[in-house]
Amino acid sequence: MDDFEEFTWNTRSGASVYCKYRISPSPEAARRPTLLLIHGYPQNHLMWKEFVKGLPDDFHLVAPDLPGYGRSVKKPSPDGSHRSHSKKAWSQDIIETVQHIPTLRDDGSSTRIIAFGHDRGARLAYRMALEAPDVVVGLGVLDIVPTPFMWSRMSLSESRHDETKKSHHWVFLASPSPLPETLISAQAEFYYTYTMKSWTGSSTLATFDKTNTIPEWHKDSIMPFIANDRPAYERIAAACEDYRAGSTVDIEDDLASGVDPTTFERNKKDSGATEARLPVFSVPVLALSSMHLRQRFPVDEIWGSLCARDALTCAQVGDEGTGHFFVNEATEQSLNATIPWLAQFK
Repeated sequence: MDDFEEFTWNTRSGASVYCKYRISPSPEAARRPTLLLIHGYPQNHLMWKEFVKGLPDDFHLVAPDLPGYGRSVKKPSPDGSHRSHSKKAWSQDIIETVQHIPTLRDDGSSTRIIAFGHDRGARLAYRMALEAPDVVVGLGVLDIVPTPFMWSRMSLSESRHDETKKSHHWVFLASPSPLPETLISAQAEFYYTYTMKSWTGSSTLATFDKTNTIPEWHKDSIMPFIANDRPAYERIAAACEDYRAGSTVDIEDDLASGVDPTTFERNKKDSGATEARLPVFSVPVLALSSMHLRQRFPVDEIWGSLCARDALTCAQVGDEGTGHFFVNEATEQSLNATIPWLAQFK
């Protein structure tokens, strides 16, 4: 991302948000929404560095580090509520940061945003769309179903607890402080290497095993966490706070907004239909997912139950050999699914 500029903004909440941004050479870009690329766990803005090379230069681009991740900093809530790392609070931090980046708008107006996120970044992206519908005009959610749907699946109805075991990190990282951050920091390189490998597809791993190399995007993801210093520990702790918020206040906020798996299941049982009766999301939505997520959840039906009928585009990226990090593993296919969808915002 050598052609990107750096920007850091100290938000009203006390966060310091770091991002990279690129100004489009197109004179039309100033009237178009800015494409906001939001990484997930355990990555940072560098996850997008190959992806952005394939994007057309029709849009201004911004790639932040989530509060507490990478070069961004945010302290946990002093009252133990985890609210500072809620997606609602992050929405305010990120939108405030984007609005203060110089030259995104040449007329002094507020910057409109296409919130395009992967993993935890996708959870932030959809919360941004709910919190700021006047700002967020498009939504990309990569390899997720909404947070309440994840927790709902981890229940007694799953007799073998298959989903709970697949999503064990949701429970572990959300455990009370300082347990997970202390255990992880003691073996940080092992933990993050294990995490990255276990979520990477078999085809990608086989390629790198043949050459006995570690992919650069793995290294980019792991490095901020493994330095044996206080900032690395604080990043680990911030990621845990992210997941603690995801097990508490994020669920409350989603349910209050109508993102409710019980409604989905009831409609499916009563009528066999899951289409949104009153859409939660009215903006254009692109939902990209791996085969592995689609084998675990009815991804298209879930997003279809929340989106306006003609506003949702769903696609699978990769095959059984492609993992959770398909933006990095199948970059060209990810771009092929994204670029035509972006054309509507020109």
